[in-house]
Amino acid sequence: MGNDGPVLRPPSARFQGEGPTRGSRGPWLLIAFALLLAGAGAVIWLLPAAKAPQPATPPTTAPPTVTAAAAPSAPSPQQSAAQAAQRAWINARTEAEIDNMPLWGGEEYQTAITVAKAAALHLDNGEFEQAQTAFRQAAADLALIAAGREQRLTAAIKAGQEALARGDGDQAQAAFDIALAIDPENAPALEGRKRAATIDQVTKMLDQARQAADPRQAQEILRQI
Repeated sequence: MGNDGPVLRPPSARFQGEGPTRGSRGPWLLIAFALLLAGAGAVIWLLPAAKAPQPATPPTTAPPTVTAAAAPSAPSPQQSAAQAAQRAWINARTEAEIDNMPLWGGEEYQTAITVAKAAALHLDNGEFEQAQTAFRQAAADLALIAAGREQRLTAAIKAGQEALARGDGDQAQAAFDIALAIDPENAPALEGRKRAATIDQVTKMLDQARQAADPRQAQEILRQI
């Protein structure tokens, strides 16, 4: 018996051979949506960082330029000669002070000091030739004083003894002090200085002996001298 009417099929058979079904497209859509969300999140996270201001780089400061000090110019021959004369004077004065010359050099020593002070002023003012001459003169004056050392010692002892003979204790002490400044171990000067210290007392006792009415009393006073 023939069947000329429509053929009925089950619903599932209707779509066979017609390509992918809706259920097979679902997972791919989810994956694509997830990737889209991830990309959007990355953009949102990176955008503020890209817009954040970068810290300013401090300007590079070049080190200060140090200018080398100019080397002092060499002294002229005249200046060098004046300075050498000054050093010679300083050495001469040092030796004179060790030898107590300020105590026994008298006016001659003070004159040498004055000349040296003038020489120092010439040197400060750049007057080198005058400074050299004055320093040499001052040093020569000290040498001349030192050369007369023995004569000065003899003269001081003589002056002290003459003062003792006059009964002038103060003048005698001054003279013997000069002699001892020249030669601290000089025996006549040491003895004279000792007598000069008591001359006033001796003179007073002599006057008492002369005025004593009893000769025995006078002799007793003289024995104490």
